[in-house]
Amino acid sequence: MCQGDDLTIDNSNYYSSHPLYIKTTNSSGTSDVVSGVEYNDSEGVDQGASAQPYVYWAPINASGTFYYVCGSHPTTMYGQIVVYARNDSTNGLSKAPCYIKTAAGTGTGNQKSGVENQGAVTDGAGGVLSKDNTLRWYTSSGDAGTYYYASSTDASMGGQIIVHSIGGAGTSFDGTSQQESPNKYILCETSRPSSGVIEEGVGERRTSGLTYPRRTTIFAG
Repeated sequence: MCQGDDLTIDNSNYYSSHPLYIKTTNSSGTSDVVSGVEYNDSEGVDQGASAQPYVYWAPINASGTFYYVCGSHPTTMYGQIVVYARNDSTNGLSKAPCYIKTAAGTGTGNQKSGVENQGAVTDGAGGVLSKDNTLRWYTSSGDAGTYYYASSTDASMGGQIIVHSIGGAGTSFDGTSQQESPNKYILCETSRPSSGVIEEGVGERRTSGLTYPRRTTIFAG
């Protein structure tokens, strides 16, 4: 794995008798554990270096060879975890720097103008992601079209980026507050009929000993 990747080990079926720890060597118990590793319970809460069902590690500033080790059987139940530095020329991010382009393909040609830090890679184990080494592109209204993110060295690493135009009223990309704008237009419907007859009771009338309701028409459509 590379700095910035993350690792989750699901040991929920065996952790009570075979607790796993990430260490600098295959020692017993909780000695030599790597800092920054989470040992999460079934609710996802970090309980510190202890027997827990899930182990999570995101090595941002660590590189080298580490071990996942059963604290109860360190000499028979363990394995290596190799973390490469971001700028490792063979296995790190600099092996496949990323570019945003106007055409698919390897190499550094066809770069989209206005993209910041094309092909940038953070430096070493102490490298920290920042605005100076992160690939960034702030699109504008004139950027509608199809673009590509691509590795300059590996043709299998890449894909499309489709930038849509803002659009007019009623389109999915209309950000205005005009009528028909899908994100701001509120449709209100009345439950009152728009056709037929609406009457209102106004009292009673008696004829030959019988009582009838008296009504008046208040709407006729």
